[in-house]
Amino acid sequence: MKLVERASQYEAAMRLLQEHVTRSDDGTFVLDVSDGPSIGIDPHIFADLAASLERTNSMIRSGEISAADVTFDNKPKETS
Repeated sequence: MKLVERASQYEAAMRLLQEHVTRSDDGTFVLDVSDGPSIGIDPHIFADLAASLERTNSMIRSGEISAADVTFDNKPKETS
């Protein structure tokens, strides 16, 4: 599979996943589905994205990054 095609699949999966991600009070991300196929996402891509969310959550919990600095909306963070 070509890299461009794979990147396109990840971008589409992130758009689908957005509807299933919320923020908890501590700023970490909560995913309300446990598998990709149930929402139309390839299981391998879902596993990659879920693992990435968990790594981000770990970094937020440890204070390595601030929850305010992270979004999950597939758009660049606005700067002032």
